[in-house]
Amino acid sequence: MIYPTTLEHNKRMNEIEHSLNKGSVVLPYPPWRLRIEPTNICNFKCVSCPNAVEKPQHNGFMEMALFKKIVDQANNYPRPTILTLYLGGEPLLHKELIEMINYASKYNMFVELNTNASLLTKEMINQMLDTDLNRIAFSFDDMLPDEYEAFRKNSSYNTTLNNILDFLKAKQERKQFYPIVAIASLRVFKSGDEISQPKISDAFVSLFTEYNVVISSGYIHSWAGGFEINEGQLSKSAIGISDYDMVRKKKVPKCDQPWRDLVINYRGEVVTCCFDLHYKNILGDTKKNDIIDIWNNKKFQALRRTILRKQYDKIPLCSSCAVIKGDPMTDLQLTISRKN
Repeated sequence: MIYPTTLEHNKRMNEIEHSLNKGSVVLPYPPWRLRIEPTNICNFKCVSCPNAVEKPQHNGFMEMALFKKIVDQANNYPRPTILTLYLGGEPLLHKELIEMINYASKYNMFVELNTNASLLTKEMINQMLDTDLNRIAFSFDDMLPDEYEAFRKNSSYNTTLNNILDFLKAKQERKQFYPIVAIASLRVFKSGDEISQPKISDAFVSLFTEYNVVISSGYIHSWAGGFEINEGQLSKSAIGISDYDMVRKKKVPKCDQPWRDLVINYRGEVVTCCFDLHYKNILGDTKKNDIIDIWNNKKFQALRRTILRKQYDKIPLCSSCAVIKGDPMTDLQLTISRKN
């Protein structure tokens, strides 16, 4: 089990920021985060998810042989790497997910998983707690049951909550520190809200006060690739792109993802970022090339150069990105420690 130290984390962040500010398009370091998609299939149809608004052209599961090949390559990195098992689908649907966690955990990686928790069983909980998983994030929202089920269609509020509590109870009974447990809650931004302060209700916090968890609250956003969000409901954008002249002039948050993350879909293709759920901009194919070679190939260099120049019109996915459009996305994080 690997956990990057504060020193290692700060060193990597400084390295990324330095390369971004310097305008480097060829990077002397490997990706900080490797995001791998076990599957793009999901049992939910959340109203804020691009895959629910526009069905992907292809669905499937990553082959275990391909997963091992990618992880083996990443193990050659001379420093800890964060491996995130999640992109556009529900990872628990992959029948070999536990094997994936076990395989990656043998290496110099911090392994984390994002899940909606609806498919957790007690058997799966025990199997997962037997692994060296470093962190697990449960997508569970600070909403009333009927609101939650309307937002996350095909869901059951009580089933999901009980599954999360079962996991926390089993971890507590084992007296395990890992995996770190996070509750990732989404909320709808409403006029009058303070963008810097998404809220977490006392009632929601009270659900988890018996356990050690980290709760985060962030706003639902419009992703990228021509989507718009209205009162929490995602839809295809009639405009599809931003006002390029305005974007070039205004100060927008720096997008450091192409300097930080390598995102791989279930087919082994490297896509632009974690917002590219429909694989609209393919940068490389791990079935054909080593990931470290893809990291600095001509397509990746061109992407970084385009972002540095704010030429978002050359990449429709980026031009309609929630970050560029200025969607409220700030997270509020609250750590809850069990009182002994």
